[in-house]
Amino acid sequence: MLSHRVSKLVEWGYVRLRPDASDGRASVAEITDEGRAVIAAIAPQDARALREVLFDHLTPEQSAALADAMQVVGTKLGACLDGRPH
Repeated sequence: MLSHRVSKLVEWGYVRLRPDASDGRASVAEITDEGRAVIAAIAPQDARALREVLFDHLTPEQSAALADAMQVVGTKLGACLDGRPH
């Protein structure tokens, strides 16, 4: 469960929770300096693994098509997150 994972991140000091000012039923998770340090430490390994699995086997044309598709997906996700109509 997501709430269990977030609770662990809070317990380890990587995330802090604060009340959502616009919705009293919700909380906002904020990454801490300690959490940023962990991400910085593992990011190069994760980026390398992602590149090896996802991009190294694509042609430049396929990479460009994937980038175009992900731009559309990202725009749609952004609309969902900022409250615009779906």
